[in-house]
Amino acid sequence: MDTNEENLKFSAKENLIKVEQQLDDYIASNYDLENDKYSLKYIHTFKTKRVSDEICSSLSLNQRDTYIAGIIALFHDYARFEQFRLYGTYSDANSVDHGDLAIELLFDKGELFNFITDLNEEELNLVKLAIKNHNKYAVEEGLTERQLLFCNIIRDADKVDIYRILSQDARCISFEEGHLKEEELKNFYDHKLYKRSEKPIDFYDRIIMHLSYIYDLNFKQSFKILKKEKYIKKYMYSMLLGISFKIDDELINCFNYIEKYIKEKSI
Repeated sequence: MDTNEENLKFSAKENLIKVEQQLDDYIASNYDLENDKYSLKYIHTFKTKRVSDEICSSLSLNQRDTYIAGIIALFHDYARFEQFRLYGTYSDANSVDHGDLAIELLFDKGELFNFITDLNEEELNLVKLAIKNHNKYAVEEGLTERQLLFCNIIRDADKVDIYRILSQDARCISFEEGHLKEEELKNFYDHKLYKRSEKPIDFYDRIIMHLSYIYDLNFKQSFKILKKEKYIKKYMYSMLLGISFKIDDELINCFNYIEKYIKEKSI
């Protein structure tokens, strides 16, 4: 490795540490982290970045690409804090798409440049595309292989940490009980992502939606993390401890199916 390459590697790593600290300071200074709603997204932000780092390492990405992926992870939920401040909810359906709002804040209003000044045009476009697509049902079509890589890294890292959150707090228990629907069950076993409709979702919808996130994961490392941390089993136990009604036995089969799926994909 020549001196220039060593300097570039060092610079990317050091710059990412600085950006992370700046973002930490910004969030802590502008939002009340004593409020559980804000602290949830604060912790998620930095945990997602750690997962992104693990995925990048497993793919043997160079330091510059790991830096870009790290920036994407740190800012993927940048708009969540303003979303909650403005609307009092994290529901995109009842407020605004937080991926699109992030693009407005970070790029249209230029807030990203309060933190970062060393990305070239191609790298900025990667950051923009990945953040915009991180929360969509599917990644937009027509992307290059490189663009798709960064979109998939953040989508995986985000979902892996969402499973961490679910494993600690099964918020599905606050929904109306409802019932397992045959069509949704079929889609689940056909490895299809749950697609939300305009109708209110119930307890069973919520869990099937969460479990189906698995089918959108792209990298072996994502499955390895889920297997190691036992997030699905912890989510199931959290859910079972929280509900007051007898659940459909088929829902437990769904959890077991996903655990088996994760095991197979992590090999």
